[in-house]
Amino acid sequence: LGPALGKVDLLHANFEEACHISGRASGSLDEEAATDGELEALVAPLLEAGVGLVAITLGRAGAYVAFGGEGATSRQGGGAFAAAAAGWRPGEAVRLPALPVVGEVNANGAGDAFVAGLLAALLWRGADGEPLTLEQAARVALGSAQQRIDPARRESPESVDALCGENVSRGV
Repeated sequence: LGPALGKVDLLHANFEEACHISGRASGSLDEEAATDGELEALVAPLLEAGVGLVAITLGRAGAYVAFGGEGATSRQGGGAFAAAAAGWRPGEAVRLPALPVVGEVNANGAGDAFVAGLLAALLWRGADGEPLTLEQAARVALGSAQQRIDPARRESPESVDALCGENVSRGV
C-alpha cells in the first residue's frame, strides 16, 4: 500500500485500520480515549506519504479528518478535490464527536455512509458558491453516518444547513 499512498486523494479507515496502515499497534491506543496528539501522530505518516485527506472514524467517539496540503491538490490538474480543498490549510485537522442517536443503533454501513457524506460535501457549494470548510465537510459526513445507523433519523434527515450550523444551501 505504501507506494500508492502518494496518489490517494481521500483515505478513510476506522481506528483499527488506521493503526494498521500507519504501522502503529492498535493495542496501545483506544479510539474513544485517543488524544488529538495521538490521532495527529497516527495520520502523520499517511499525510507525509502524500495522502490528500485522511478521515479516521472513531465509532461512538466521532471522527478525525486531516488535510495533507499542497501536493494533494496538484494531482490530476486539481479537479473537484482541489476545488473543495482550496480554502483548507495544509495540516489542518478537525476532530468532531459523533452526532447523537435516538433509535436503536445498527452500525453496519456507517463507514460507507460517512465516506459518501464526505464525498458529497467535497462537491457541495454553498449559497456563495464557495466549497465547505473542512469542519463543515466532516459534519456532513457524520450526519450521513448518523442517518444510516439511527433508524429514527431516516425519515427526517438533517439538512446540510443544519449540519453545518449556517445557511450554505445551494447544492452541487
